Amino acid sequence: MLAGLVWLLVSVRVDYRLTVPLPQRTAEPATQVVAPRAYEKTSPMARLPALPAADAPMAEAASALQQLADAGHVEAACRMSIELLRCRQLQPFFYDPTLASPPSMSQRYAAEEERLAAKGDLEEANKVAAILMAYTSLESDCAWRGPGLDARADQYLRQAALGGAREARIRYAAGETTGLHGNAFGHLLSPEFDAWRREAPRLAQQAFEQGEPEALLLVLSDQRGGPANFGMLEPHSESRDLSRLLLARRVFGDNPALERFERDAPVDEAVQRAAEGEAADWHLRYFKGATARLSDHTASLTPRFNPWCEMDGCNFGWPAPTSHTVPDCVVPAP
Repeated sequence: MLAGLVWLLVSVRVDYRLTVPLPQRTAEPATQVVAPRAYEKTSPMARLPALPAADAPMAEAASALQQLADAGHVEAACRMSIELLRCRQLQPFFYDPTLASPPSMSQRYAAEEERLAAKGDLEEANKVAAILMAYTSLESDCAWRGPGLDARADQYLRQAALGGAREARIRYAAGETTGLHGNAFGHLLSPEFDAWRREAPRLAQQAFEQGEPEALLLVLSDQRGGPANFGMLEPHSESRDLSRLLLARRVFGDNPALERFERDAPVDEAVQRAAEGEAADWHLRYFKGATARLSDHTASLTPRFNPWCEMDGCNFGWPAPTSHTVPDCVVPAP
């Protein structure tokens, strides 16, 4: 009986064909494309705040700049990095890394002023007091920084440099992210330092070929008294150094700041002619035959805050800016 039931189930044909006709599709009205209203956001970057004015105080601009920089905005990253590097000068260069809160520079100078005044050395105490006032003013200027933001200065600078922002590119190529704040020489073993030593020569050459006077001064200062780290990246070449000096003479004229790059020994006549030809070619090809005033192009090569140094060596032989200036974060056209 069971076998018969199975035979019956298998032998029965079930017609699964639909007996109800499908509904006919009616023509749909054409989709109308409506332009977005002026206030509607159409991209992730558009949903971010507007770029603050170049001279806006950081206390007002920092939040917007950070949001934009974190979203990949080159100019915002440039401005954030340079302001953070300026504020970094509040940290001592060397301190005990085991200290949870190492003394700030203003605390150190306050203690030094008190010590000098106590021993009757009022002239030196007054000098230290002037430096202390500068650091106190910088502390006020840098009060906008949030927790952990200082550590991102190098990241923002590299981001802006690779994006082509003028001042960021020069500062990064010069090695400003290879400083010694708090970690002595441990940074030399880091992946960040390895990336910098591979990227810096290319960025400096890129800026040079775009005719930036700052880049010419950077590669020229590589010869003598320039940023120590950048100077390690290029092999020495007497003919190239001479060509760069002759180009600097064409661009900046007979500026006394260039005298330290003069050759000590006489130059072979053939080498001199070749260097003059190369300098003339670079001047026309990269700098379009233009001239410039040297003192207008040293801000990227000197610290943003440097109240304690009266020696030329602290600024690599270039005149330091007399006051805080707005970062040059323009991205040159390719």
